[in-house]
Amino acid sequence: KAKYFGRYVQIWIDFFDSGNKRETTILVNKMKDVYKKYRKEPSLKMVHRMSYLMIFYIPKVYRWLIHKTNFDKNER
Repeated sequence: KAKYFGRYVQIWIDFFDSGNKRETTILVNKMKDVYKKYRKEPSLKMVHRMSYLMIFYIPKVYRWLIHKTNFDKNER
């Protein structure tokens, strides 16, 4: 479940970077459903939980942070 949760974050980064607001919005709505369903799973990492919340509430800051830390380049 943790890998499934994390994959959505990687896909969101690609969609956000593409500038396609419609597809990004559709994905975020799916992510909200996934978050509601799995947020209390003990196997999920705190970093994934925090990523989802930042994507929902402060997406530009989250993307900037990922870029500045090179997290997206290191994880792929």
